[in-house]
Amino acid sequence: MTFAELLLRGAVIGINLLIAARFLLEGQRHPALLPGALFALCITVYAYLSSHAAQPWTPALLPLIFISTFSAGLFWLFASALFKDRLEWSAPKIPVLLAAPLLFAAGFIMPAHLRHLTAAATQLV
Repeated sequence: MTFAELLLRGAVIGINLLIAARFLLEGQRHPALLPGALFALCITVYAYLSSHAAQPWTPALLPLIFISTFSAGLFWLFASALFKDRLEWSAPKIPVLLAAPLLFAAGFIMPAHLRHLTAAATQLV
């Protein structure tokens, strides 16, 4: 990892943690602050996972991958609350919102396992 990449990733992580802390402290004043804080935390986790510090893949990273997959949904909630769009919850939306991060995380995990299995199989031959 180059010095510039380390500096920029550190800045992203630090600024997002500050945003999340500030939003959580002010959380009762506006309904958009809680989804905004959670979105900032998801971006922080993603910035860590996309760095070389999170390599090689281990099962311990699975909770972080799961958390980072919620960023799109949390951004939607944040933007909807920020611009006062109508948030109408219905029963069909809840399983979709819960299943989407699981499917997305499976897309990240499966290729990593396949690479490790392929490398192990080539060593056996």
